[in-house]
Amino acid sequence: MGWSDIGVYGNNFYVTPNIDALAEIGSIQLFDLRDDPGEQINLVKREPEKAKSLLAELHA
Repeated sequence: MGWSDIGVYGNNFYVTPNIDALAEIGSIQLFDLRDDPGEQINLVKREPEKAKSLLAELHA
């Protein structure tokens, strides 16, 4: 099984609810590279709608 085989990346063949749940809460990161080029401040909690929108685009 590779990274693209888990559900969070769009695969519907393998059921991976635990990995998907971890991905939803832990690996989503959003940075403003103009103001934070070192990626030190994760904006996902400050900008949840933007993060959700970008994630939806990624999975479309």
